[in-house]
Amino acid sequence: MRKLEFVLQPESLGDVSNALARAKFGAFRASDVTIFDPAAPQGRYRGTEYTVGRELVKVELVVPDQEVEQALEALRVAFASSRSGTEVQIVPIFDSVQIRPASDARRRERF
Repeated sequence: MRKLEFVLQPESLGDVSNALARAKFGAFRASDVTIFDPAAPQGRYRGTEYTVGRELVKVELVVPDQEVEQALEALRVAFASSRSGTEVQIVPIFDSVQIRPASDARRRERF
């Protein structure tokens, strides 16, 4: 298994979601993130300087090893009409464990 992680502009999320759905990829996780870059514009409020952060969306998608290229091609299609691209980080997943509350486990055992 591999996890694909990338950050994109919020307005590009719909294109990415549609492209992944057309390529038959299921659910993915999207989180709001703020990127703080030292080269970003500096602001001043009441005498204090601050760095302006960029609001972006981080997407995480876990796919089987043999489907990584297919997922990357779907992302290429999604970003083909976009003004900006992205860097996709591919991380190996060695194991995954689902942890449930004890009340869920007991409820399941009764059935």
